[in-house]
Amino acid sequence: MRILSILLVASVCLFSCNRHSSSGYANNGLIGRWALSTLSDTTFVIPAGIMYMQLDSKNAVTGESGCNSFSGSYTVDGNRLFIKNLVSTLVSCNYDRLEAKFMDALKETNHYSISNGTLYLYNDAVPRATLTAMP
Repeated sequence: MRILSILLVASVCLFSCNRHSSSGYANNGLIGRWALSTLSDTTFVIPAGIMYMQLDSKNAVTGESGCNSFSGSYTVDGNRLFIKNLVSTLVSCNYDRLEAKFMDALKETNHYSISNGTLYLYNDAVPRATLTAMP
């Protein structure tokens, strides 16, 4: 009976710890592909899905920024989101300035919110980007 009680307590502790970890579905709906919709103070028209990021359960971020692909890592703590160690290919194209703004927005993000399939990225109280969940 004592062993069963210890196993039960250990299981509850492990489950509770994993609920608040920065991987898997504990990321409050962040896992998946998100298409760029808006960047703060920037007006643009691009075909849907050309610029996106994908967050996986192993804290990796990958995506396309117009003409270049990128990858890096991310951490989550509550509504705090940090995207770091971003690297990308260096192909030049018509979207260069927009790509730079998208990458800057990702690097400067320090928290987020999600509502109705829309991901809002912020740097403190300043909106940086809005992304829409992709199927």
